[in-house]
Amino acid sequence: MMPRSPIAEFIARLECAQTAEEKHDAFMAEAIETGGFYAIPREQAAPASYMVEIHLHGIFGYGRSEAEAQRSWARTAQRHLETLETQDRAA
Repeated sequence: MMPRSPIAEFIARLECAQTAEEKHDAFMAEAIETGGFYAIPREQAAPASYMVEIHLHGIFGYGRSEAEAQRSWARTAQRHLETLETQDRAA
């Protein structure tokens, strides 16, 4: 059995996070620990004028809110893992 990738491990930790604060903390910790990027604009900015950006493990996520960016990152990460699985089976 192959070891789980850092992306799969992080997704598993995210699935345990119940609240917005827990999800925020998980993403922020992962960014700090892995040299990622987790940018939330200052609250003074007009909501329509910015995007929240997440870059972890070579995967980008973005959205008009923190929750939307988190969902974007998680969807892209899941698709990435599924692609890797398909490639492994084909090899």
